This record gives sequence, C-alpha cells and structure tokens, in this order.
Amino acid sequence: FGRGRKGVASPPPAAIDGSEQEMKEGVMTRLNFLAFIVQNCSVELAFSQILHLYNACTLEKLFEEETNLILRWLSEVAPHETVSQSRSNSLVTMSRETLFSIFEQLLCKNDGSLRFETLSKDGYECIERYFKLVNTCLKPSRLTIQHEGRLFVENADLKGFGILWSILLHCENEEVRAQVTEFVILLQLQLSKRLSKRTVWEGFIQKCMQQLSANLASGSDGDAAATQILRLLRSFLLEIKVPDAEVTPTTKPSLATIPALVLGPDESILRVIVRSSGRKNYLNRELRLVVKGRVTTVGMLRKRIAALVRYPPNKTRILNRRGEYLPCDRFDTMALESANLMQYGVVDVDLRVEAGTDTLSYVHPEEVEDLENERLRPLRMLANVPEHFGLLFRLMDSGSAVVEEAWLLVEILPQNDAMVSEIQNFDEGSSFMSRDLQIDASSIPRVLYQLRIATEIVESSFDPFMPTKASATAWILSFVKRGGISYLLRLLTSSDIGSMANSSLGKKFLTAVLKLTSLFAKGLDDSGPSQAAPPSKDQEKADEAKSQADCAEEVRRVLIQEMGHKDIMRLLERLLEVVHHVSSTAKERVLTDAEKEHLKELKREEQRRRRFETFKSMTQNSSGKALERDGSFLADEGGEGNAQEGDPSGSLTTEAVVCKNSFEVFDAVSRLHPQVVMQLAGIPVLHEAVVHGVLRSPEKSIRVVVAKGVLRICRTSSECSPNGSSLASALAKMLCDALSEVLNHEKH
Repeated sequence: FGRGRKGVASPPPAAIDGSEQEMKEGVMTRLNFLAFIVQNCSVELAFSQILHLYNACTLEKLFEEETNLILRWLSEVAPHETVSQSRSNSLVTMSRETLFSIFEQLLCKNDGSLRFETLSKDGYECIERYFKLVNTCLKPSRLTIQHEGRLFVENADLKGFGILWSILLHCENEEVRAQVTEFVILLQLQLSKRLSKRTVWEGFIQKCMQQLSANLASGSDGDAAATQILRLLRSFLLEIKVPDAEVTPTTKPSLATIPALVLGPDESILRVIVRSSGRKNYLNRELRLVVKGRVTTVGMLRKRIAALVRYPPNKTRILNRRGEYLPCDRFDTMALESANLMQYGVVDVDLRVEAGTDTLSYVHPEEVEDLENERLRPLRMLANVPEHFGLLFRLMDSGSAVVEEAWLLVEILPQNDAMVSEIQNFDEGSSFMSRDLQIDASSIPRVLYQLRIATEIVESSFDPFMPTKASATAWILSFVKRGGISYLLRLLTSSDIGSMANSSLGKKFLTAVLKLTSLFAKGLDDSGPSQAAPPSKDQEKADEAKSQADCAEEVRRVLIQEMGHKDIMRLLERLLEVVHHVSSTAKERVLTDAEKEHLKELKREEQRRRRFETFKSMTQNSSGKALERDGSFLADEGGEGNAQEGDPSGSLTTEAVVCKNSFEVFDAVSRLHPQVVMQLAGIPVLHEAVVHGVLRSPEKSIRVVVAKGVLRICRTSSECSPNGSSLASALAKMLCDALSEVLNHEKH
C-alpha cells in the first residue's frame, strides 16, 4: 500500500491526487486482489503481513471508511467455521496462531485503532466471525457450530465477549446495534445441556445491572449506554417469557415457534384449537401455550384460554382429541398428562352459548407461582430483588432520557411482591396515597406503578369467577374510606398536564389515574343515593352486597359533599385540558405494509367475533348473560370499558384512551353536579378541546373518541338539567362545525 514503511513518510491526505472516491476504489481493488490470491492459492497469511495492512488502514487511514474496508477484507480471508473445528493447525488461509493474534491483538485491543462509534455492518460481521472462530478453536471448545450454522455455547466464559459489549454501548449505527443485540441474546439462549440456564442467566442479569449502576453514577453521560442495556435486557426477557399467544397468518415466526432450548425440562408447547358450538367451524382460532404436563391442571388451562379469547370460563369446554368433553367437576383438578391431553400436543376447545351444569358454580383455580421455573427466574429476580428493582426506579427518578426505556422494562416484569403487599394491606409508613407530585415530579413512575396494582385489584372485583372477589371488594371500601377518591382527584388536579401530554410515560400516568377514577365514578347509581343491600340467604353474598353499597355511598359523599363548587369546576376544566393537550400532541400513526396486513386480519377476526356474538344473543335467553356479575358495584359499564380499551381492532392509541377515560369521568361528575356543567358553555377550554380533538388531531381514533365524548356531554346536560338544552345546542353546533371540516378530508 506504500504506507507505514521505514524511512518513507506517509503523505497527508490533502497531498494525494484524486478524489476520495478514487482512493476508495484503489484501496478496494488492492484488497480484493489480495483476497483472491489468498483464497485461490496455497498461501498462508502471516500475522506480520496482516498487521502491516491493518495499521495502514486504521492508524494512517486516508478516509474515514478505510477501517471498515480492512475489516471486511479480514472477514473474507477468514477460514470457514467447519474448517476451524478440524484438528489440523493449518486453517487453509492462516494458522491458528495467526487467527488468535488477529482477534486478540487487533480486534480486541483497546488502542483506539477501532472506533466503535463509526463501525459499519461489514465491520461488525468481521468481529462476530472471528469471535465464533476463536471460541470454536479453543481447546476445549467454548462454542460448537453445526453444519447448518446453528451454534451452541459449551462454556459461558466466552473469549472476547467484552468486545461485543463495547460495540453495543458505543456504536452509533442502529443496524449494527440490532445485530449485536440479537447475537448476544442468542449466546444466552443457545446453551448446551452441560450448562445451567440458571447460572448463565443470573450472571447475565447481574452484568447488565452492574453496567446500569455505573451508567447511573456517570450522570447524563451514561444515558445512551444505559438505553442500549435496557433494550438488550428487555429483548432477552421477552424471548424467555413466552406469553400465551394466538397464532394467525400474520403472526411473527418468533411468536408461532419457540426455541426448544428456552423451555424447561418439564415444559412443552400445547396447541389449542378453539371453535364455537352451534355451527360447524363457525369460529376457528389457534392458540399457543407453554404448559407443564405434570403440573398444569385442566382448570388452569381453562382459565388461560378464556382470558386469551376473552370468553366466560364457565362456558369454555375442554375436549380431548376424540372429541369427548372433560367435565369440570371431575377433571379441573387433574394434571394435563393425567387427563391424556398431552399425548398429541393438541387440545380442542368449544365455546358454548350457555354454562353447563358442571360449571354453574365455577371459580378460577388458585394461582400457584412456579418458583422453580428457571425460564421465569430472571424476571422474578428483577422484580423482587430489592437492589435490582430499586435501581430501575432510581434510573426513572433521575429524570434522564432513559426513563421511558426503564418503564418499558418494568412493564413486562411480574409485580413486586413487597409493593403489592404494601398496597393490599395499607401498611403504615407506606408511600401509597402520600406522594405530592407538585413537590416531587420525579415520583411519577413509582406512583404509576402503585396505581397499576390498585387498578388490578379493583378490576378483579369485576370477575365473578375470581376467588379473591370478596377481598377485592373489601379493599375497595377500605381504599375509599381512607381518602382514595380524594387522592385520585388530587393527582389529577395537581399534575402538570402540558408536560405530561408530551411524554409517553406522562400519558400512561394520566391513563392510569383517569381509568381508576372512572371505574369508581361509573359505579354510582344515577337515580340517587345507593339503596341498602337486599336480604340474602347467603350471608357471604349479603356482606358483599353491603360492602358494594357502602362503597358507592362513600364515593357519592366525596364527590358531592367534600367537593365545593370551585373544586368541581376545576376538576371539569382539568379534564377538558387533558383532552386538549393530549389531542394536540398526538401524531398520526403511519402503518407499515406488515401492520396493514395485520390490521386486515384483525378486522376479519373482529367480523367473525361479531357474527358469533350475534349468533349467541339470538340463541340465549335473557338470563344467560355473557358474564353474570352478581350486581357488582363496579360491574357492567366497567367491563364494557375494559373491553373497548382492549379492542382487538387495535384502533385506540394511548392518547385516545386518555381522552376516552377523561370523558367518562366528566360524564359521571356532571351527572352529580348538573348546575356546574351549565357554566362550562362559556369557558375557552371546552371550545379548544372540541376543536383540537375533532378537527385538528391527525389521529382518527382521537377524533372519534372526542366526538363521542361531546355527544355524551350533550345527552347528559339535556337529561340532568331543564336548562341543559342550551349547552347541548352550543356543543352540537360546535361539533357540527368541526365535523363539516373533517368531512372535506375523509370519506365518512
């Protein structure tokens, strides 16, 4: 190359004739010629020759991409993986000693010759290839590569693993970061049988958390690296979590198939074919679940299937491959292997219109946590080891750019046992219902986590099949009597709506507060104070009904007696401000071709579901409701709201859900204070909420939700006040003016 020889000075880049493109072509021509000779002649490269070329292209480079060109050349002249596993010292193009010297002294040496920030895809593939070669050439091998290219880790102490870590933390190329993330995760999953998953995965989690701790100590300088570690950790956990899923024509391969090495020794994949009775193949869906044949019972399987297809479990019938129904009273406590359901790996499920005689008093089986499951142990570690869980929240409390990535990781973890116990038992000294976001805005992630736990407890009172229904109802009453409603309203009225509407975590916080508030508000009886519970022969049901009535009365007392005129006005204005800010910051979703195809499949599935619902409503009598709620305090409308939020069409964005919950709370409060609602007609925020929500928001789901919310206010104001027609007319005119503009841009 004419550079770097003794006594010959390398000319500066400015003194070289020709453009940069000509220099690139010249270097590539010479490198390609050398590669051709090495690959087609019986010539072994010496390390001294490679070192000369490497130094010339890295330390004395004429243009920025020259380093990536020499790395691509090194990849081309590297021996093949199958040759590297032979016993011969010669690997055709180079000796084993040369191979090791290249990897250790050039690729892994931190002397500044390799700048990971500018590493290209070709450069990374070179490093990955030499990483595989070196670890397969070690005696004994730390990696084995089969003829079809599949690799297995034989020893967790892989040589040069730190170089992959450095690339992940410092490379600025998004494609390279995705490649190294995928490869690092592969090294954690493709373990040979001689290695313990528990030991390897715990070590990986520990390494990630140590790096995050170091990034936190370095302040904002470590945000970029911390973001990459959090994404790596989340991707790894999603690979091993393997949630229950439905298999569709558009399902990603990773969801339809599971690497066998990820599963535990007693775990297996079970296919579930779901059909509906009444018409042949009227509904045909395929599910994929991971089960333990000797541990998972038929009742546990029934519960998981019913949750996935969103159908009452007492009308979900399990059949064996001969089409024989397994009665609930005989088989629900029996393991799947004992019930002969694992023989073919396929189970049939029939969704009935009415509950059977054996499921009239059906109750979900008790949840038994599998503490010995190695596959789920990393998730439990992060959720329940105080050092790890506390570190994730310290990252979020720091207010840095990693807040949202840390929250995405927390969302996929199981609930923290200590915090669940703290909220369930209202422990003394608990931070629950005591944090002031006006003083400490960094507490939003922790408050959001607490609200999610509280919402799950409240929603469990909806489900008549939950064995914890009575305790959930008792918790709701205790929450309300301890000032829970006032706490939710304080969170809503004291928050900085403008800043929250501009961050995804802030929108999730608003969603959590509004959802929990709307669950309580919608449980009120519109006709007046809650009536006493009717006498019942079943003392347990009577006590539960009394608790529901007491809870409704307490909510009503807070919203009517404790909140004055100014408080109600401020609350309603704040709800409209939420709609205004959230709809203003929303962006239109741009769907990819794959997402469009997936949406079409979801719409077809929704049409099939609606036909089935129509068929069900035609064939069942009035007493056979889809879910018998037993007069639950937070019953029918709450369940309807949840179903809409989890709409299978996927039409509601986070912003649309926030607007929807805002209008639900607005409607419930306005019914209790109709005289205050009449004063909203002249305030600017109402006009801004309607204009931004219906006219200016680029997202269609928000326009639909806001339009429905405005119509709901029109209806409520007309029903609750004799003078409400004036407000309804003003709102209707405002809505029609906005819709006339929208119609110019949309077909319907």
